[in-house]
Amino acid sequence: MAKHLPHIILPGFWAEFSFLSFRQILEASENQKTPFPKSSLQYRLRLRTRQLRVVIDYRVKSRNKTTPFECVKDGKSAIRWVREHAAEFGVDSNRIVASGGSAGGHVAACTGVIEGVEEAGESASISSVPNAMILFNPVLDTTSKGYGAKNFKPEQQTDISPCHHVRKGIVPTIIFHGTADKTVPFENAERFTRLMQEAGNQCVLVPFEGKDHGFFNGSFFRKGNHDADFDLTMNHSIDFLKANRIIQ
Repeated sequence: MAKHLPHIILPGFWAEFSFLSFRQILEASENQKTPFPKSSLQYRLRLRTRQLRVVIDYRVKSRNKTTPFECVKDGKSAIRWVREHAAEFGVDSNRIVASGGSAGGHVAACTGVIEGVEEAGESASISSVPNAMILFNPVLDTTSKGYGAKNFKPEQQTDISPCHHVRKGIVPTIIFHGTADKTVPFENAERFTRLMQEAGNQCVLVPFEGKDHGFFNGSFFRKGNHDADFDLTMNHSIDFLKANRIIQ
């Protein structure tokens, strides 16, 4: 039996948890009672890739009085846990994809970029690094040049800032970002992509001209949205995963 491709989804927010913005991805299934038709692109993606979706409920400020550091630790723990239990769930431990949007995109990016910041007591022999990353308007710079500086002490602002930790050997990455994003500057995505490519890593930036933060959300999360941008990000994701032999 073919193994499933684990897709680790980290919804956006450091301060509170909500998976609603990614529910349209999660619920595109064979169930006729779901609000997404069988013709939906995400349904086809799921069938073609045999994906096992794993949505992570990580510690957040409003509920757990934690910082973004704990969010990152939990994201890494999730990758490690899925890899450790791969045989149990019938998944391929070498085809784990981390994905997230906004602050959740930051957590996903940190699983692939930031070294250290691991939960104490976990087995270091099991990698917490995904095999690829799909990022939606992610926070990539946590200084005043990006987003979220107020969540860090001055001496911590670059500790888990992906732009400040790019090196050779980071896993293949695709980024979707609106050029008119007023929350997370588009420049951050451009800079991260340039740094990744200069280091010899594969990083693809797909700009959405004139689009603001969260443009990729489909009609389920944002009732006034059409699904064109959502479907386009899914098409690009399929091509990206195929190009990296994560799916066939």
